[in-house]
Amino acid sequence: MSEAEKKEPAKDGAPAAPAAPAAPAAPSKLKSLLPYLLGGLTSIGLGLTAAIVTAPVHSDPTVIEEHEEPPPTPLDSFLPPCKIALGEMTVGLASAGKSSGANMSLVLEVRVKDLLKQKEIEEGCAKGGGLAAPVRDALITLMSGKQATDLKSPHGHQLFKLEVLDKLAPILFPDQAEGALTGVYFEKFLVE
Repeated sequence: MSEAEKKEPAKDGAPAAPAAPAAPAAPSKLKSLLPYLLGGLTSIGLGLTAAIVTAPVHSDPTVIEEHEEPPPTPLDSFLPPCKIALGEMTVGLASAGKSSGANMSLVLEVRVKDLLKQKEIEEGCAKGGGLAAPVRDALITLMSGKQATDLKSPHGHQLFKLEVLDKLAPILFPDQAEGALTGVYFEKFLVE
């Protein structure tokens, strides 16, 4: 207690009067603004937290590859492939001193513009058809220039197929707009 508050006996013997309470001090400006400052700082903190939490995650950009359609080829205007079996053939091969031959049966894969042309090719390649003789002649001419060693290897088989494609395509389709020879398959192929 302060001295002013202590009760001192009066000099003349009378009891002392209590001291007047001290007036409260005026609150400082900082104390009056403190609730507003705390509210503002809390709002800013919550706003930043919400922005961080809800911000989209930046990852590597996804690359979407667009595949362009290849340009149409002449084969796109043709019917699906059709297989035509040629009859079995025995052909003598070129050889030095030793006779050798090949017995083969081929299947041709063709694509044509319409069903009428497909039927014409099928009937023409059949035995006695109009294309049978030129096709057989081209195959015999091609084979008679080959040696047995040329045809026995896998590479020789593939090379022979390509040569057959080159020889027979102009015979079957003089006008390339009507169709194409797209494959040659061995059904039987024996070389002696």
